[in-house]
Amino acid sequence: EDASQQACGMLFLEFWSEDMERGFPLPKGCHFRSYDGTEKRRELEIVFEPKSGLRKNTLYQIVFNAHIKDVLEDVTYNLLQDTFMQLIPMDDVTNRPYEAIERGDVILDPYGRIPKPDSVDLSPEFSQTEGFKILGGYNNLLELQSGDTLAFQMMGGHGQGTMIQAGCRVRIFLWPLTQWQTTSSCTANCIEGGEISFLCDYIRCEAEAVVPGMTLNIIKLTLGELNPTWVGFGQLYNNKKVRIRVGAITMPAGGFFANRLAAEVTDAGITAGRDDLDQYPNYVHSIGDLIWKAPTEGQTIAKVVSVAGGGNTRPYRMEHDNTLYARLILTATLLARDDTGEDCSFTITLPEGYTCKQPPTDAEVNHWAAPVDLPAFDNVYPHGRGTPDDGTPNHGWVASGRLCTFTPQHPYGVIYAGSSMVVKIVADNPDFSLPRSSSSNLWTFNASSRGLCGLDHCFKQGEDRVYNFLSSPDLVYQSNNVVLGRIQKSVIQPSNFHLRGVRDKAQALRVFFQTEQEVPGGGEVRVRAPPGFNFGFPCDASDLEDSYYATSGNPETATLRLPVDRNVATFECATRTASEPGRDMLYQEISVRLRDILLGGRYFGFKVHVDNPEDASVYAADGWRIYTADSDGYLVDGTPQTVPFIDSDGNSWGVYSSNDTGFKVHLGVEPQIGLVVGGKAVLDMRPYAMSGEAVYVTLVMHNVPVGNSGLIRVVLPDTYTWDFSTHPLLFRKSADPKSPSGYASNAPSGITDPFPPCVAADSQATTCSFTAPDDQTIIFSSAYFSTVEVYGFAAPIRIPSSNPAKVSNAIFLEMGYTSSLVDLRRAAASIPLPNVRVLKNADVDYTTSIIGKETGLQFTIQTVTPIPKNGYIQIRGPLGMNFSDDCYLMPATDPAAPPPPDLLCEHRLQPAGPRIRLFVKDGVLEGGFYQFLILAENPKQPVRNYNNGATPCGTDICWLFNTFRVPPNAGPQELDYETSAQGYSVNRQMLEARIPPLTSVQTYATGRDDRPTQQNNVIFAFQLSTEVTQSGIFVFRAPYGFEFLQQCTPGIDTNEATLYGLGNRFPDEFTVWPTGVVIQSCRGAGRDATLNFTVAQGAKLAASSLYVVRIGNFTNPLKTPSPNQWNIELSAGFDGEASEPIEGMPLWAFTQTSLTPVATARDQTLAGEVRTRNPLRFVFRPYNNIPQEGELRAAAPSGFQFAHLASRECDVQLRELPYVELGVNYPGYEWPTDMLVCLADEGDSSKVSVRLRDTRPVQKGLEYELILIAYNARVESTEAADWVLQSYLPGNLPLDESRIFGFVVNNVMEFKYVNSDPSNPGEEVRNGKALLPEFNLRLQFPDVLTAGDKIVIIVPEDFIFTDFAGSCVNFRWVCDETLMVAGEECIGPLSMPPICNKTLQTITFLINDFPPIPQETLISFGLDFINPARTMDLPENSWRCTHYGPSTGTILNRGLRYREESVDANLPIYSSKAFTSWDIIPQMENVLVDIIRPGNLAAGSISAIEIQFKAVNDAEDIAIQFVAPDNFEFGGAKLDPAVPEQELLIPDSGGGLARVRTVVTAGLVTKIVLRNVRLGAEGGQTVVKLTSWTGGMLQNGVWNPGEKKDERLNCGTMCSFTLPGLVDISYEKLQNQYHQNPDLYPVQSRWEAQMGRPAQIQFLFACTQAVKIGHELWIHGKPYQPTMQLFTLAEAPPLSLADDEADDPASRAVQYRIKDVLDKTLKIIADQPLAAYTIYQVVFSVIAPTAQEVEEKGEPITWSLETWAYPYGELPTNTNDGETREF
Repeated sequence: EDASQQACGMLFLEFWSEDMERGFPLPKGCHFRSYDGTEKRRELEIVFEPKSGLRKNTLYQIVFNAHIKDVLEDVTYNLLQDTFMQLIPMDDVTNRPYEAIERGDVILDPYGRIPKPDSVDLSPEFSQTEGFKILGGYNNLLELQSGDTLAFQMMGGHGQGTMIQAGCRVRIFLWPLTQWQTTSSCTANCIEGGEISFLCDYIRCEAEAVVPGMTLNIIKLTLGELNPTWVGFGQLYNNKKVRIRVGAITMPAGGFFANRLAAEVTDAGITAGRDDLDQYPNYVHSIGDLIWKAPTEGQTIAKVVSVAGGGNTRPYRMEHDNTLYARLILTATLLARDDTGEDCSFTITLPEGYTCKQPPTDAEVNHWAAPVDLPAFDNVYPHGRGTPDDGTPNHGWVASGRLCTFTPQHPYGVIYAGSSMVVKIVADNPDFSLPRSSSSNLWTFNASSRGLCGLDHCFKQGEDRVYNFLSSPDLVYQSNNVVLGRIQKSVIQPSNFHLRGVRDKAQALRVFFQTEQEVPGGGEVRVRAPPGFNFGFPCDASDLEDSYYATSGNPETATLRLPVDRNVATFECATRTASEPGRDMLYQEISVRLRDILLGGRYFGFKVHVDNPEDASVYAADGWRIYTADSDGYLVDGTPQTVPFIDSDGNSWGVYSSNDTGFKVHLGVEPQIGLVVGGKAVLDMRPYAMSGEAVYVTLVMHNVPVGNSGLIRVVLPDTYTWDFSTHPLLFRKSADPKSPSGYASNAPSGITDPFPPCVAADSQATTCSFTAPDDQTIIFSSAYFSTVEVYGFAAPIRIPSSNPAKVSNAIFLEMGYTSSLVDLRRAAASIPLPNVRVLKNADVDYTTSIIGKETGLQFTIQTVTPIPKNGYIQIRGPLGMNFSDDCYLMPATDPAAPPPPDLLCEHRLQPAGPRIRLFVKDGVLEGGFYQFLILAENPKQPVRNYNNGATPCGTDICWLFNTFRVPPNAGPQELDYETSAQGYSVNRQMLEARIPPLTSVQTYATGRDDRPTQQNNVIFAFQLSTEVTQSGIFVFRAPYGFEFLQQCTPGIDTNEATLYGLGNRFPDEFTVWPTGVVIQSCRGAGRDATLNFTVAQGAKLAASSLYVVRIGNFTNPLKTPSPNQWNIELSAGFDGEASEPIEGMPLWAFTQTSLTPVATARDQTLAGEVRTRNPLRFVFRPYNNIPQEGELRAAAPSGFQFAHLASRECDVQLRELPYVELGVNYPGYEWPTDMLVCLADEGDSSKVSVRLRDTRPVQKGLEYELILIAYNARVESTEAADWVLQSYLPGNLPLDESRIFGFVVNNVMEFKYVNSDPSNPGEEVRNGKALLPEFNLRLQFPDVLTAGDKIVIIVPEDFIFTDFAGSCVNFRWVCDETLMVAGEECIGPLSMPPICNKTLQTITFLINDFPPIPQETLISFGLDFINPARTMDLPENSWRCTHYGPSTGTILNRGLRYREESVDANLPIYSSKAFTSWDIIPQMENVLVDIIRPGNLAAGSISAIEIQFKAVNDAEDIAIQFVAPDNFEFGGAKLDPAVPEQELLIPDSGGGLARVRTVVTAGLVTKIVLRNVRLGAEGGQTVVKLTSWTGGMLQNGVWNPGEKKDERLNCGTMCSFTLPGLVDISYEKLQNQYHQNPDLYPVQSRWEAQMGRPAQIQFLFACTQAVKIGHELWIHGKPYQPTMQLFTLAEAPPLSLADDEADDPASRAVQYRIKDVLDKTLKIIADQPLAAYTIYQVVFSVIAPTAQEVEEKGEPITWSLETWAYPYGELPTNTNDGETREF
């Protein structure tokens, strides 16, 4: 109990903790005592605040002084083993004073320096008066700062026995020890010019720690060096002094007040003949200057506790007795050292406007102490709650103004550096709001002390040092507390009051509030509900109905929509569940994220869906709150109390118990919406100000809960009023005789019983008693109701002059509203009211405000009541405006405006100003929103339009709007109540204004970006006609479509050094902006930006000077607006100027854009299947050229992906479309695929880039087609999303950009095909122009097919499936044969066959079936198709099937679809599917391969071949390969030298393959002649394989053929020749006629054959090709003349004697017939086949040629043996090519 912080200051020097957040807990107090009866053994105790002790596993340090010499001299004490001290943490000193938690034994450092024994005389010592002196201070103080050195003077003892010399160690102890943490090395040198009377060459400097392993807080200097004995430092004793400077010291981050250091010198053992010891320390405190250091900024921990932590309990402005908490950890110890009480203190300074309050004086209770259970501590112990206390009744605290000052008890009262405190402050809040972000909302801390200075020696340190409270983002601690603005006008009103039932849906809760302060963009609006309400996760918030935001005259009074992001479909709304500090009940709070500024002082409204409580115990008439918060989540405004249900009642709305009764209330009459109501009872919604009459409103009640109702309250919206001044409340049926006479038509209709509260006291009552506490509320007494009756009443009300906009436009009826028990709150209902008949949303815009200039006035008005024929809209304008009498309506300049109505315009000038009437010529002008433009002339003199609250529009100049009907034979009758719109100031003309052109460097340096929807920066130049010396505003008015950010100040630049971009020279033609004219702010509002500027005294904007300003932070429209004109207006004092319209910049946008997909179905790809690739056709016309290495980029909407490989490569096609220029037709251009690099973005496949490698640019103004492949989104959509197309220069510099309207994603069907090749099972028929013999299509739809539906299949172009008449070829249904009976006919599921359209390439089924065809029915059919010649380019190479529904009669804006007929474009699509067609193998056409004649023809001979064909695709080389017969050889082949552009590619030619490089052009005939070719063996039909290629090249000696283009495989009988076999003649002999009979003619038989005489010839031959029966053998050797005298044909006789003996010549004979001998050719018909490779003998007679015939022949005479097939072909079947020897 006697512990005090004063005692701590007496005992302990320092406390330290490694826990930087909580620090060392500030002791509540300390005390000490002796426990062994002597003064030598003491017990020191530190007492902490409850639950604020030491943390486990945390390192602490305690510094205190102790005298240990006696211990060391105790011979019984073992330095290395014995316990020197014990640390004993205790639990509770009050309740368990002797209960220890743990114990720590302390031993002394065994490596400490050995004290000098009394027996030792010689050892180094400091002078006792000036041994260690700090130098360099001022007025006795040396303030240390980062980077400083420490200088001191050192003086040895008296006499040589105490001298300090080389080998001595000097240690400087850096107090306070726990603050210092220097580095291990430092520098030290003697100071030149000092009093150096001895050698000082070397000092070694290093750092040590007092406690090993802890911070380095000792500077150790070793004097001299050991070499080999100690040298380099003289002997310091008697009056000798040396000055030393120590450098490279790390200063502490914390601080300390005036303090001394200490020094110690030790002996190296020199006196004992040693040089390695460190003993006999001599210790002194410093003299001279005291040192001190201010804490480094940010080291002092000072922060406040947030609301979540239990602080700032009353956060609103003007609130009193707000409880605040400050958490502090000082970095400098405050120790009171004298009795004056003035030497140290610390002060917390609250922000401006606060008042720190002095709590009651109480010696027992410290009202500055934080409670133990403060939520900020989060039940985490110990929590670092320290409480400074001086032990007096005011506990050391003094409150004065916004200062809260604590002074420790004197002397020895202490606040330790590193000790944590939590201080409770009670304060009165400012009268004004202080946002968290305000520079005025600044908490500061100041600590000051004289330290060791006496009152007269030095100044108080720290008085001029102020430290701001700082905190990183934290829910519990922060750098300041918000002072909230007060949302004083707010209501939250439900549409459903009853407890939530099982089937109930979330109700729409309407929220209205008026802000006090502005909230910057990115902030929030929060709504907190009482426990039991459920907003859902996420919450559902949205706008109210449009009527709530309507403008009636002054736009400043309108309720505004929340400034959320309007580019997304829903509000960004989040729900969180939390509890209030100190309360267990959970509540829900929503936050709606804002995009733009939430204006201050304005009304806002929105709705949010909420589920009412289910529990009947929940009443919840309290606990609704509304807050606004900034982008960091810090609150700005709030409702101090619960948000009221109605203005006249401070309570919130509560739930009622009528969830199961079906209680309903509705209006008994319909609102009047037209002029003729047919005698029905209507609610006339004309305002009272217009009609002068109150109207009756009837409420009819059904299913009223039975029993006592409790008090009944009926409340009107705040702009309505009850009017019982002349009309009674009606509560009986009109037929009831007790009803007031004259009100039969107003009595409630449909009720079955009088309204019970009116007859509860008297059943015969004719009047009803009730109370009316205000104009909007009536209260009925309680009464009993029956569920079976229908009740109601009619009451007179006055219709207001505008629709309610700050409360719900509904009547509220509550039964039992005063009860807090839900069961007694019987029922309640919200009864919507119709809109008031008042004109609204009137607006007047203009194209120029220059005096006397023609201007286009754009009028906007919204009417309610239809205007009949001859009725009119009347517009009255200000005096001075001039219109043509024959005015007419033109389209508004706003591109979003509807077309102008067809009205007749009439102008008349009235005394008060112009009057325009717009007459309805025919029919009726329905109520609605209208915009139109009328040309006018501005007044001739300047006119200022100042704010004026007395006018209906809020400014001096108003335009008035009315609507009238003109009944026959009657005057005009007003239809809707009038409204007004603000006019505009009329200004003098500026001398000049324009947008200066920029260089490309300036464009990018200034952030100029003219692409659509991009944020832009534009430089404007203007020249004033008069000088401006007063502050004022500039207004920059952009064309429609541009939009400024609300906070556009950061985008303003007038600085000549940066306006044109850093490093760009300011142009000489412009005047530098004057320094005294400063643009203070920029506020954007749609297409207008208002710049507020100030003009300093003596400064001005000079007349006739051309100034420039850069304005940014605005976004471009989607396309270049028309008109594209800007305006600048200046208003300063009473003067104003305006520019002529400035021609704006055309947007860098693609034009004439379109996107056409092939597939529009959602992506539904099952596992393992290939995803459906959707070719997309982008068409665009660029505004800028795209050069080589430039890029096109595309971005898909959410859910779509671009198809790509794992390497990110994607497919792309780019074409320049054909065009005509100056009458010349240009064919366009297609980029080669290798000249385009298509890559999907890394990590985002919804984006793709296409880099142009070709030197050919994409040229501005031309039309292009870009084909990309995408995967559709996996979900259907109802609206088409935009795709983005961009272009870039090399270096990522942007060019054009456009958003391209996409397409709606529909459901997906099944659409497959079968294309089997019966000759090659498992393969498809893919050859060009081939018939598909087994092709069929299979369809299945997810929807029922009903009469009127249509199925359209789009077939790729060039497929043939119709006959010459255009009919389908061989249509057939395809059935599953396994399910059919043999012989059963296949009948399809549809009743009608398809319609084929040759022109459109479509197959259409018109559905006319009843009953409907069920969903998923398989529809399979076949047609005869013929493949196209080649694979078509995308997107043509796609099949698509679409299921259309019947026309809805509306225009469907679902985007383009490839090859969709216009008649189908507005049909609803139920489902569709597309697939890419198979690749066609193009077949070369008109192929002919032939052997060249004359020339060798026989198999195996050397000959020449000609190949010709017509190509389908362009190519670069042809591969010619003879498949049969074998052994064709092209190794020695040569090309025809007559065609030099052809080249035989030797590396890939040889054997049966030849590759020829030549130009192959699609559609043209290519001819190749190959000579020196060895023909194949044996002969027979040749089979040739021809292929054409592009991109082939030689790589590492191997030919890489590249890409195949066309082919013709198996070119045989139809296109290639039959190679004649070889007639191989093995024996030949010419004999005269006598050789056959040598016996008869012994002499003559020895003669040779004679010229001109008969002879005979014999050949032995064999054929490589068999000769069939009927083939012919032709023999000729011209000029020999065969005769038919002799001819034999037989197999050759055997060669061996054995065979010869068995030979039967008759059996070898071959049957034949001699056909003829013509042209000296003998032709024989074989009647018996000649086998291949069998040797035959032929002998025949001839007449040898004469000498003259031989001479005429002129060349050797050889014989030709050929066989021919009949009918004759072009080539023989065998031949010897005339290869015989000459006889």
